[in-house]
Amino acid sequence: MSEQSPSPALQHLFPPQVDTLIERYYAGENINSLMAEYDLTCSPAQLFRAFPPEQLGTACPACGEAMIKSRLSRSSSKYQATRAAQCSICAHRDTPGCRCVHCTALRKQLAKEKPERDRAAIANFCQNNWSYEPKVVEPEELSSDAAVALLSLIRSGGWLNESCIGAIKSACIPFVPKEFTVAQHLLSTLLSDGLIAPAPSSPSGAFVLSDSEVIAWDWQIAQWQLLIPEAPDFVRRLEILIADDSWHNDRTEPLRALWKRLAVSECWEYCAYSVAQRSLPMPGTTALTTLFDNLLRDHSVSQCYQLIWNAAGRAVDFMVRSRVSPKHAANAIIGNCQRYADHARAEGWNIRGFHRNFDLPRSQLSHVLHDVVFKHGGVGFRGVIPTFPADALLQG
Repeated sequence: MSEQSPSPALQHLFPPQVDTLIERYYAGENINSLMAEYDLTCSPAQLFRAFPPEQLGTACPACGEAMIKSRLSRSSSKYQATRAAQCSICAHRDTPGCRCVHCTALRKQLAKEKPERDRAAIANFCQNNWSYEPKVVEPEELSSDAAVALLSLIRSGGWLNESCIGAIKSACIPFVPKEFTVAQHLLSTLLSDGLIAPAPSSPSGAFVLSDSEVIAWDWQIAQWQLLIPEAPDFVRRLEILIADDSWHNDRTEPLRALWKRLAVSECWEYCAYSVAQRSLPMPGTTALTTLFDNLLRDHSVSQCYQLIWNAAGRAVDFMVRSRVSPKHAANAIIGNCQRYADHARAEGWNIRGFHRNFDLPRSQLSHVLHDVVFKHGGVGFRGVIPTFPADALLQG
């Protein structure tokens, strides 16, 4: 029962009578009969307004007084449970948007503290997911993928200081082609080798937070902390090392595999561009992967560009002529490419190939791999990936 003074309409009743009246009212008894029995003079429609508020047994966080809920009419009583509680004394309401002095001040304080809380959450997330222990290693000890990936990442993001590299997304020259599986492979290599880790000082956009807890992170926006002591000197020695032909002696297969991985990524990127130009969806992943693996056995990336572009054009013609769906037409690109390539092999045709597309700039990975490591420049785009021997990789 309420501890507040009763409404004038109920002042002649004892507290137990008021409690019984409320129970009978919400139980559905006839209101006019209750009015007569309890000698009430208010309007029947306004009877519920005379009832004392519901006591919730909780204290107001602002002033410590009792929290209450005002009564609803019998027809609206089903909404009572979902109504917001309010303080019996001050203006506080139990809602996220409460505008009482206490809640307004609290929101301002929380907003002021939010950047610090977010930074602490990001630091905790990073420490729980990656080791930031210094990695003592010599350039000669790095794998082929790690060496090329590290140099490509540093040249792409740029030095922020002696131990931190800028974000991939802000790079003038892209780290890798827009097909990102090669990026994930290279970054995973560097992360698993303990050479880098996402910098906790990265822009807040690199980490997705909910209630000051990190729920995801974006490797394109994150900055990168180099865990190698004296990183600038290490990178200088690494550049000298991989520019020396002796570095390639026992690395033929790993280097060829990385060239192939990059070539597939470039073909995938160009296919996405070609179908987008014709408002077609991408063909199936498995079919594309198999196709590019086949084409790159004896075609350069440049030649694959021409095959893909022409096949996409024929797919559109097929869609218009046969009135098939765009998805059906996109899948026809696979067959068009494969048949043309097979015919070219059988007839000995010379596929001249395309130049690089202006909208798809050469990646930093391509620059490092083909200019710094292999020293054959455009052969990485115009030349067929050699199978063996090691000298073939260097000569193109």
